[in-house]
Amino acid sequence: MFSISGKGPPPPPPKMKGPDAHSSQQNAASFSKDQIRASLGDMRDRLKKAMLGLRTRKGGGQAAGARPAAMDISLEMTQFIRCRVLSQAARTIPSQAGALPRIALSLISG
Repeated sequence: MFSISGKGPPPPPPKMKGPDAHSSQQNAASFSKDQIRASLGDMRDRLKKAMLGLRTRKGGGQAAGARPAAMDISLEMTQFIRCRVLSQAARTIPSQAGALPRIALSLISG
């Protein structure tokens, strides 16, 4: 179940009799413990990466939500500037229209 390679548990160590049997069992338990720690560490790393990916996606969603607001602001600014240019043009046209007769009079009176 717990293995680094993902192919299942390793074969158990051979059983010994006598004083070496106890140290062999300790080695097997230690090996199993290390294997479990490695598997849990790997699982923890994968969960951390998954959480980081979810945070990144959440941030991307917030950025995507900010885009329509930015578009609304830019649309309002564009309309404001358009109205401002039209009002400036509306003020200058009468003054230019009043200047034409004066120019004609100055040419005639010479």
